[in-house]
This record gives sequence, C-alpha cells and structure tokens, in this order.
Amino acid sequence: MIHQVSYEFFFAGLSFLLLFAIGYTLKKFRFPYVLSFMLVGILLSLILAPQKDSPVMFKILEHIAVPLLFFFIGLDYSFEKLRGAVKIFLPGIIDFIFNFIFPFLIIHFGFGLGFIDSFFLASVIYPTSTAITSKLLFDYKRLANPEAEFLINLLIFEDLVVILLLPFLYFFSGIKTEDSFPDFQDYFLLIVKLIGIFLFFFILYRITKRLSDFLDRISDEDIFIFLIFGAIILFSEIPNIIGVPASVLSAFLLGVVIPETKTKNRIELSISPIRELSIGVFFFLFGYKMDFTLEKINLTQLVFILAMTFVFKFASTYLSGIIYGLRKISALRGALSYCIRGEFSFVILTLHEKIKGISFFALVVNIVLGTLLFAYATKIAEFIFIRKQKS
Repeated sequence: MIHQVSYEFFFAGLSFLLLFAIGYTLKKFRFPYVLSFMLVGILLSLILAPQKDSPVMFKILEHIAVPLLFFFIGLDYSFEKLRGAVKIFLPGIIDFIFNFIFPFLIIHFGFGLGFIDSFFLASVIYPTSTAITSKLLFDYKRLANPEAEFLINLLIFEDLVVILLLPFLYFFSGIKTEDSFPDFQDYFLLIVKLIGIFLFFFILYRITKRLSDFLDRISDEDIFIFLIFGAIILFSEIPNIIGVPASVLSAFLLGVVIPETKTKNRIELSISPIRELSIGVFFFLFGYKMDFTLEKINLTQLVFILAMTFVFKFASTYLSGIIYGLRKISALRGALSYCIRGEFSFVILTLHEKIKGISFFALVVNIVLGTLLFAYATKIAEFIFIRKQKS
C-alpha cells in the first residue's frame, strides 16, 4: 500500500516537473501549451507502459478541468454582450454550414460512417481554438488589425454553438449502437430540461446583479475561493443528477451570471492557478491514455479530415470576412489565421472512443501546420495582393 502511494506521488511529481520543463522549452518556439502537455503524456505513456493507471489526484483534476475551462469562458461574456453580437450572426451561420454541415455530410455519405460517428467527427472539425488563436493574435501583435475584431467575434459565436452542442454530444456518447437511437420523447425531454437550466441561470443572473455589492465585500475574504470553487463543482454536477448531460453548459452560464464588478477580477485571480493546473493535467492525461496503434488508422480518412480542417475553414472565414465588411487583404489574412483547432476539439474527442485515433493525429498535425500558417499569414497575404497589384 505504502509502495503504491509512493509510486503515485513520484509519478505526479515527475509529471508536473516535465509539464513545466517541456512546456517552457517549447514555448520558446511558439509551441502551444496544449501540444506540450500532450507530448509529456505520450512520453510518459511510452516509458511507463506497464503501469498505465494514473494517480487519483490526477483523476480528480481531470474531472473538474472542463467545467473550470468553460466557467472562465463564461466570465468573458455577459447577457448584454451576447445580445449585442448580432453583426456576426450571418458570418457565424456560414462558418457553421461550411465547417459542420459539409463535413458531416461528407463523412456520413462519403465515408459511410454512422450518424453518431459522423456527428462527433463534424463536431471535432468545427471549432477553431479560442485559446490558441487569441494567444497568437496577442503574441504577433495583431489585435489592432482590422480582422482581429471579426475573428474574436467569430470565436465567440463558435464558443456558444459548441456549448449548445455539448449536451447533445454527451447525450449521444451514452448511445452504444445506432440501433439504440433515442426516440422523439427523449429529445423533447432533453430540450425542456435545457430550457429549464437557461431559465434558472437567468433568474440567478437577476439575483446576482442585486447582490453585487455584497459579493464585492465578501470577495476580499481569504476563504472566498472555497465559495467559488464549490459553486463551480456543485452547479456543474446538478444537471448530471437530474439526468441532463449539461455540466459544461451550467459551468459556462455560472461564469456569465457573475457581475462585471470587483468580484469578477477577484475570481480570476483566485481560481486561475487551479484552472491552469487542471487543464494541464487534462491534456496530459489525454496524451497518456491515447492508443497509438497505427493499424487502426484509415490513412485516406485521416488525409480527408485534415484537409477539411483547412479548406472549409479557410473558405468560410474568407467569405464571412468579406460579408462582415473587411477588405480582401484583411479577409485573406484572417482566413489564413483561423484554421487552428484545439481545446474544444479535444474535449469532444474524449466523449467518443471510436473516433479518438484518427481525430487525434489530424488535430495534432492541424495545430502544428495551423500555427505556422498563422505566423506567415501577413507575409502570404501581402505577397498575393502586391503581386496582383503589379500585374
């Protein structure tokens, strides 16, 4: 027993040291932390293959990582801000058609995969990485560019669509075969419960607005972190108890209802280290548990999926940018910068075992190539338009 506990703590300590060392080293080459964390997981899984089980403390952090991630996404929004994002609606719909509907139809009818497998793969392909794209916009000092506002608004639209899709993806993840597909009544009950969750958080939003002064006062307490951390875990688990797979939606809405006062800043300062720790462990364990048996991968499907992550996203972003009102060079620069997948795709990937292998390899290659494409987007756009002007 003592030996087992010692091994778990040794494994945890080694993992955290490697997460820092490799993450810090690869950051010098602008390597996204998401890939660094997964790389450490892959490395340790190859070294410690006989003992694949991870420490209990890691399992707890893995479980709370996703609700924490979506809670922090919710903190960036408010009900007023969500109502104000009207201008992005048409570009967002175009983005959804190109990057969800088209891939779903190609995978379902072209590859012959079932409805659920196709739905999950299309969901993996659809969202651009908010974390990586926004970080690169900052790192490359492009937040002042004309396309930056458009890209950020489009990221917001995609975030909301993914958050609305996730309850259905969790719902589908419990279906073992296409034959056991739920009937209309199951869908109706799910939608009614989701509407109930939205109403609950809207009422909570009205209450927190009235209590904003009280929340500001207690946010100065050293033990305020217990209130917030407990609320995130509690509210994200309540939907599961009532039979609604909407833990991430609840965590997101809890972030939205927090008033834009001193309380919000205090929460971000208090919980940020736990979020970074949990998300690092989440992606580390994703790489650690991954089965890298190449025989299971259909290379033709892999190439097609990888191509779809670039071709459809580039085309839809360029078209959407023009509709949004950008000049052609700005729309092209934006389209070249918007192809990177990331955290949302990996979260979706964990829900459906059958698509893990093929999607994982496609996503890793996409992040590497997409980051390079972002880095050279300005030069490529200028080269194309300067050459056009000369001719």
